[in-house]
Amino acid sequence: MGRGVPRKFEAIANAAERAGRLASDIGLEGAVELRYGLDGIENRAQRWAEASATHLVVDPMHAGCHGSEHIDHLARIAARLSPRG
Repeated sequence: MGRGVPRKFEAIANAAERAGRLASDIGLEGAVELRYGLDGIENRAQRWAEASATHLVVDPMHAGCHGSEHIDHLARIAARLSPRG
């Protein structure tokens, strides 16, 4: 996550409220790259969640994967990041 994201999102939320909208109606989409590995992705996903991100994109490109390896990695990441209930 880039520095300043929480502060910038707070500014957006404040602007929404000044416009008469609910800040909770505005989402924040975070992004991480597959090249960070499972632990790195989980850490970055947690940081995005702490910044109030409502969605997370995991970019499988530039990780040295070929063909269906991208899908296999994304499936493992989804299983690791899925809420445990």
